[in-house]
Amino acid sequence: MMLGIVAEDIRRKLNPANSPRGFLGDQSTISEADVVEVISEFEDSVLSRIPARYQALLTRVDGEVLIGGNRSPGGATGGETEFTLGLYPASDLILYQNFATSWPGSTTKPWPSRTPSDVLPESYYTFVPATGKITLSEPLLRGYTLIAEYSHQACSRCQVLRRIVKDLVATEFARRLYPDEERFERYREWEQQAYTDINRMHRTDDVRFGLQMFDQLDLVNVTRVNRESVEAFDPDGGML
Repeated sequence: MMLGIVAEDIRRKLNPANSPRGFLGDQSTISEADVVEVISEFEDSVLSRIPARYQALLTRVDGEVLIGGNRSPGGATGGETEFTLGLYPASDLILYQNFATSWPGSTTKPWPSRTPSDVLPESYYTFVPATGKITLSEPLLRGYTLIAEYSHQACSRCQVLRRIVKDLVATEFARRLYPDEERFERYREWEQQAYTDINRMHRTDDVRFGLQMFDQLDLVNVTRVNRESVEAFDPDGGML
């Protein structure tokens, strides 16, 4: 599962004192397979409820600006060779040099016009998937940009999403184990807080409620502003 939550995480959530009579102590009541199935169901549910801007980044990043974006608008100063991806472990890395990081660009090529022939050959750099570290064999020229596309397996480190799913799964099993309302009431707070946190993610006016690991990425801006309208580019070219 994407978030890396296992049955033991739920047992600890419901039974922090590790009592042998606590959650999962009676295997005849709830099996580990049951827990795994419910974890999967709630993980899918939570990931389908988060904002689309995060859903698009759960497994792949298409257009992270490693240099030349918001944090370095002038591009390379000349001499840079080492960069680190924002999310890792990573795989299927594709690099592009000297593309505009927003549209319209200045003298660099627009990102939507990229083609396979623009890909930086793998012989031009080394890449460590586990750490996301990239080392170019030759320094970037002054003013150049470097943009990456890649797959990643970083969601297991997203503590906000992990906590939300664990709270919902734990609440579900508490509901099964403790049918009397009085005993279950304290667990209901976990469920309420989880859904509150998901709803808050949709508030783009307050970064406190977002997912920092995604919000901190410097992504290509593929929005072109005209006098009469705002148009979004299809990554493969053309307009959406």
